[in-house]
Amino acid sequence: MASVGPQSPTSGTNIGSVSVDWSNPGNVTASDDSRVTAALVGFPSFGAMTGVLEITGYDFSAIPSGATIDGFEVVVERSVTSTSGSPRDLVLVLVGLTGTSSDKASATTWPTSDGTATYGGAADKWGFTTPSVAEVKASTFGLRISAQVNTGEGISTTVRIDFATITVHYTGGADD
Repeated sequence: MASVGPQSPTSGTNIGSVSVDWSNPGNVTASDDSRVTAALVGFPSFGAMTGVLEITGYDFSAIPSGATIDGFEVVVERSVTSTSGSPRDLVLVLVGLTGTSSDKASATTWPTSDGTATYGGAADKWGFTTPSVAEVKASTFGLRISAQVNTGEGISTTVRIDFATITVHYTGGADD
Protein backbone atom coordinates (compact mmCIF):
# COMPACT_ATOMS: atom_id res chain seq x y z
CA MET A 1 0.00 0.00 0.00
CA ALA A 2 1.16 3.53 -0.81
CA SER A 3 -0.18 6.96 0.09
CA VAL A 4 -0.17 10.58 -1.00
CA GLY A 5 -0.43 13.16 1.72
CA PRO A 6 -1.13 14.68 3.99
CA GLN A 7 -2.17 17.27 1.42
CA SER A 8 -3.37 20.78 2.26
CA PRO A 9 -6.36 22.41 0.56
CA THR A 10 -6.36 25.51 -1.63
CA SER A 11 -9.94 26.57 -0.95
CA GLY A 12 -12.48 26.94 1.84
CA THR A 13 -16.05 28.05 1.15
CA ASN A 14 -19.04 28.72 3.38
CA ILE A 15 -21.70 26.84 1.39
CA GLY A 16 -24.75 27.29 3.55
CA SER A 17 -25.92 28.30 6.93
CA VAL A 18 -28.37 26.64 9.24
CA SER A 19 -27.60 29.13 11.96
CA VAL A 20 -24.18 30.78 11.83
CA ASP A 21 -21.92 31.35 8.82
CA TRP A 22 -18.21 30.63 9.00
CA SER A 23 -16.04 33.77 8.85
CA ASN A 24 -12.91 33.85 6.69
CA PRO A 25 -13.36 30.38 5.12
CA GLY A 26 -10.25 30.85 2.98
CA ASN A 27 -8.10 30.74 6.13
CA VAL A 28 -8.35 26.92 6.22
CA THR A 29 -5.50 26.41 3.74
CA ALA A 30 -2.55 26.31 6.20
CA SER A 31 -1.71 25.55 9.82
CA ASP A 32 -0.79 29.14 10.56
CA ASP A 33 -3.16 30.18 13.39
CA SER A 34 -5.19 32.23 10.89
CA ARG A 35 -8.49 30.46 11.51
CA VAL A 36 -11.97 30.04 10.10
CA THR A 37 -14.40 30.94 12.91
CA ALA A 38 -18.07 30.87 13.87
CA ALA A 39 -19.59 32.29 17.09
CA LEU A 40 -22.21 29.95 18.57
CA VAL A 41 -24.74 30.91 21.23
CA GLY A 42 -27.15 28.35 22.70
CA PHE A 43 -30.74 29.02 23.77
CA PRO A 44 -32.96 27.10 26.23
CA SER A 45 -34.92 25.19 23.60
CA PHE A 46 -32.16 24.51 21.07
CA GLY A 47 -28.42 24.64 20.61
CA ALA A 48 -26.65 26.46 17.83
CA MET A 49 -24.91 25.13 14.74
CA THR A 50 -22.66 26.45 12.04
CA GLY A 51 -23.28 26.39 8.36
CA VAL A 52 -21.24 24.00 6.24
CA LEU A 53 -17.59 24.71 5.50
CA GLU A 54 -16.51 23.04 2.25
CA ILE A 55 -12.76 22.46 1.97
CA THR A 56 -11.40 21.49 -1.47
CA GLY A 57 -8.48 21.88 -3.86
CA TYR A 58 -6.27 19.05 -2.59
CA ASP A 59 -3.49 17.99 -4.98
CA PHE A 60 -3.53 14.24 -5.49
CA SER A 61 -1.95 14.30 -8.96
CA ALA A 62 0.78 11.90 -7.75
CA ILE A 63 -1.68 9.00 -7.47
CA PRO A 64 -0.99 6.78 -10.50
CA SER A 65 -3.73 5.99 -12.99
CA GLY A 66 -5.20 2.54 -12.49
CA ALA A 67 -4.60 2.62 -8.72
CA THR A 68 -7.22 1.27 -6.33
CA ILE A 69 -8.21 3.73 -3.63
CA ASP A 70 -8.09 1.91 -0.29
CA GLY A 71 -8.83 4.64 2.24
CA PHE A 72 -8.95 8.27 3.29
CA GLU A 73 -7.46 9.84 6.41
CA VAL A 74 -8.58 13.35 7.36
CA VAL A 75 -6.90 15.45 10.05
CA VAL A 76 -8.63 18.62 11.26
CA GLU A 77 -6.93 21.16 13.52
CA ARG A 78 -9.66 22.83 15.54
CA SER A 79 -10.37 24.60 18.84
CA VAL A 80 -12.98 26.60 20.76
CA THR A 81 -12.93 29.60 23.06
CA SER A 82 -14.99 27.77 25.69
CA THR A 83 -16.15 24.20 26.22
CA SER A 84 -19.52 25.51 27.45
CA GLY A 85 -22.21 23.52 25.65
CA SER A 86 -19.76 20.81 24.58
CA PRO A 87 -18.95 22.20 21.11
CA ARG A 88 -18.39 19.29 18.71
CA ASP A 89 -18.71 18.09 15.13
CA LEU A 90 -22.16 18.12 13.60
CA VAL A 91 -21.22 16.82 10.13
CA LEU A 92 -17.95 15.63 8.63
CA VAL A 93 -18.20 14.01 5.18
CA LEU A 94 -16.15 13.69 2.01
CA VAL A 95 -17.41 15.36 -1.18
CA GLY A 96 -16.65 15.04 -4.89
CA LEU A 97 -16.98 11.25 -5.09
CA THR A 98 -19.81 9.22 -6.63
CA GLY A 99 -22.13 7.96 -3.90
CA THR A 100 -22.80 9.05 -0.34
CA SER A 101 -20.10 9.56 2.26
CA SER A 102 -20.27 8.07 5.74
CA ASP A 103 -20.56 10.85 8.30
CA LYS A 104 -17.49 10.73 10.57
CA ALA A 105 -18.68 13.51 12.93
CA SER A 106 -17.54 12.88 16.50
CA ALA A 107 -19.32 13.77 19.76
CA THR A 108 -15.95 14.61 21.34
CA THR A 109 -15.82 18.18 22.68
CA TRP A 110 -13.36 20.36 20.77
CA PRO A 111 -10.34 21.53 22.84
CA THR A 112 -9.72 25.11 23.98
CA SER A 113 -6.25 25.14 22.41
CA ASP A 114 -5.38 23.93 18.92
CA GLY A 115 -5.67 20.16 18.72
CA THR A 116 -6.03 17.71 15.88
CA ALA A 117 -8.66 15.06 15.33
CA THR A 118 -8.13 12.19 12.90
CA TYR A 119 -11.02 10.65 10.94
CA GLY A 120 -10.89 7.54 8.75
CA GLY A 121 -7.72 5.64 7.96
CA ALA A 122 -5.72 3.59 5.49
CA ALA A 123 -8.53 1.06 4.89
CA ASP A 124 -11.55 3.34 5.43
CA LYS A 125 -13.36 4.32 2.22
CA TRP A 126 -15.96 6.38 4.13
CA GLY A 127 -18.81 4.33 2.67
CA PHE A 128 -17.73 4.65 -0.97
CA THR A 129 -17.52 1.34 -2.81
CA THR A 130 -15.09 2.20 -5.59
CA PRO A 131 -13.81 5.79 -5.43
CA SER A 132 -11.98 6.57 -8.66
CA VAL A 133 -8.54 8.11 -9.06
CA ALA A 134 -10.03 10.74 -11.40
CA GLU A 135 -12.54 11.84 -8.73
CA VAL A 136 -9.85 12.08 -6.06
CA LYS A 137 -7.64 14.14 -8.38
CA ALA A 138 -10.48 16.58 -9.19
CA SER A 139 -10.47 20.05 -7.61
CA THR A 140 -13.98 19.34 -6.23
CA PHE A 141 -12.77 16.49 -3.98
CA GLY A 142 -12.56 17.40 -0.32
CA LEU A 143 -14.63 17.55 2.82
CA ARG A 144 -17.52 19.33 4.44
CA ILE A 145 -17.63 20.10 8.13
CA SER A 146 -20.03 21.84 10.51
CA ALA A 147 -20.10 22.19 14.30
CA GLN A 148 -22.70 22.57 17.06
CA VAL A 149 -23.23 23.29 20.74
CA ASN A 150 -25.84 21.67 23.00
CA THR A 151 -29.05 23.26 24.19
CA GLY A 152 -28.66 25.65 27.10
CA GLU A 153 -29.20 29.25 28.13
CA GLY A 154 -26.07 31.36 28.03
CA ILE A 155 -23.88 28.89 26.16
CA SER A 156 -21.45 30.91 24.08
CA THR A 157 -18.28 29.89 22.28
CA THR A 158 -16.43 30.51 19.06
CA VAL A 159 -15.51 27.39 17.11
CA ARG A 160 -12.29 27.64 15.09
CA ILE A 161 -10.72 25.54 12.33
CA ASP A 162 -7.10 26.22 11.42
CA PHE A 163 -6.59 23.61 8.71
CA ALA A 164 -7.66 20.21 7.38
CA THR A 165 -5.46 17.73 5.54
CA ILE A 166 -6.33 14.58 3.62
CA THR A 167 -4.13 11.54 2.96
CA VAL A 168 -5.23 9.07 0.28
CA HIS A 169 -4.08 5.45 0.61
CA TYR A 170 -3.97 3.27 -2.51
CA THR A 171 -2.55 0.12 -4.08
CA GLY A 172 -1.35 -0.63 -7.61
CA GLY A 173 -1.60 1.59 -10.63
CA ALA A 174 0.69 2.56 -13.47
CA ASP A 175 2.37 5.93 -13.68
CA ASP A 176 0.85 8.31 -16.21
